[in-house]
Amino acid sequence: CDLNYATGQQCHPVDEGYIQWLRMQCGKFVNNIEVQKVIVFLIFINAIITGVATFDFVTKNPALLNILEHIDMIFMIMFTAEMFIHLIYRGYHLFMDGWLTFDFLVIAVSWMSEAMQVIGAFRILRALRLIIRVKKMRNRVEALLHISPHILAVAGILFLLFYIFSVMMTYLFRDLYDQGYLDEDYFSSLDRTFFTLFQILTLDNWSDIVRQVEQAYQWAWIPLLTFILASCTIFTNLVVDVICEAVSKGQRHEIESQLTHVYSDLGEQNDDKIEELEKKIDHLTSLVNKLLNEKQTDLKTD
Repeated sequence: CDLNYATGQQCHPVDEGYIQWLRMQCGKFVNNIEVQKVIVFLIFINAIITGVATFDFVTKNPALLNILEHIDMIFMIMFTAEMFIHLIYRGYHLFMDGWLTFDFLVIAVSWMSEAMQVIGAFRILRALRLIIRVKKMRNRVEALLHISPHILAVAGILFLLFYIFSVMMTYLFRDLYDQGYLDEDYFSSLDRTFFTLFQILTLDNWSDIVRQVEQAYQWAWIPLLTFILASCTIFTNLVVDVICEAVSKGQRHEIESQLTHVYSDLGEQNDDKIEELEKKIDHLTSLVNKLLNEKQTDLKTD
């Protein structure tokens, strides 16, 4: 501003050089390896404290619960301060980084949960920030996101399998509960059958369901076991293939980054050697020119 209307005195804009210096200092601090290690340690400790706060010896002790809540608030303030330093350093570019945006949203949700007094339910989400800080975990998540089309393809195959068998078994077994063969209504509608097949896929009480259906139809084990074998085989094989592909892509990315680092180091070493040779050549050239000049001076004298 040119004039401060409250005092009538001339005011000056903030020195842009100072702002740039402040941003650089914030960047050096927040990106320092030791600082990041401390942040990882704090996230880990905060997650443990959040879990401990769910035990009865804490919830039934108001004094201890109050202490843990104050400690959690201290962690929250430190994490918010770190994000604020990131924001000073990066400005609006912070929201162009997917991981930092995720970090920002986690902290924002934590503050909103505090404001809405949903304290314990969402504060544990801060443990997800470990994914951002631990490089190995971050690389694996990035690899999984990279192969998300393959994961969606697996989900599509499983959904198609579920839909086919749900329609089939709803037609076959929808009246068994009304007839008294089943202790629960497993197959009366498409949504119930879908949920029942999901229960069977997890192998939760599947043998009891098969035996109850067999009381009405002795051949009922054929479609049920066919579904179990098909779904488990597809789910196991395809998911394992997807995970292996994600791991291999993550390792390939790490190897490529390491090779790039090695090539850059070799390039720097070669540049240093070339520069050293150029200096030696320049030195030899100056010596030769000096000798030639002395020789020419001697010849003129003679």
